[in-house]
Amino acid sequence: MARNSAGFDQRYKGETTPAEQGSEQFFLNKRDNMLAIGKAKERHFKVLKQAYLAEEKRILAKAMEYHQKAEEAKKATAPDDDQSFLAKWKRLQEEKRVKEEDKKEVKEEDENE
Repeated sequence: MARNSAGFDQRYKGETTPAEQGSEQFFLNKRDNMLAIGKAKERHFKVLKQAYLAEEKRILAKAMEYHQKAEEAKKATAPDDDQSFLAKWKRLQEEKRVKEEDKKEVKEEDENE
């Protein structure tokens, strides 16, 4: 500790030595630098978040576009109404019934001979 000519510690008078002034300035600068770094990190993360959200929106838009194309292709290849399905089912049932009748007739003819 530095003492003045009267033998009192200079700190009690509110004065600081050059070494103490340097260390105070060092810690003030360090604090300011840490605050600046924190603000820079915040800005950086905001930019990253915006970029991430933009990319997410772009990907979602692309997925919706592919989904829409798939739906259009599905509609183009398959009939929309259930009536065509019912008609096809009825036709297949009729063909099945006719085949069974034919088999029965063939069996009856074989038995009769």
